[in-house]
Amino acid sequence: MYQLDQPPFLNAAILVETLAGPLPLLRKLKDVEADIGRLPRQRNGPREIDLDLIAYGNLQYRFRMGPDSVLEVPHPRLVERAFVLQPLADIDPEWYLPPFGQVAELLAATKGRGGNVVEWNNAELPV
Repeated sequence: MYQLDQPPFLNAAILVETLAGPLPLLRKLKDVEADIGRLPRQRNGPREIDLDLIAYGNLQYRFRMGPDSVLEVPHPRLVERAFVLQPLADIDPEWYLPPFGQVAELLAATKGRGGNVVEWNNAELPV
């Protein structure tokens, strides 16, 4: 369940080339979160930073430990999230994410479902 009563947040996407596989890449992202100071918080609530591996090329991949999925790409809830799809569409609106479909079509399907996405061009963040 999403926590709706939270402040606005900045969301972005980057496209990278790597020799790391999906699971080692996710582990690196989580290390970066910890280095920045992410604290344990309520799931889907406000947090200091949240780095996710949304897709890995056109690969469909799931890694499980016990009954829980540790990593699934493409991200299983990306189709619900305009705030994820809009930055992906800015990179490549024709990108096909199996089994879901083309990014532009997925983004169009989120219209009217609530949640405002405001484009912020040329944003610079202090690091």
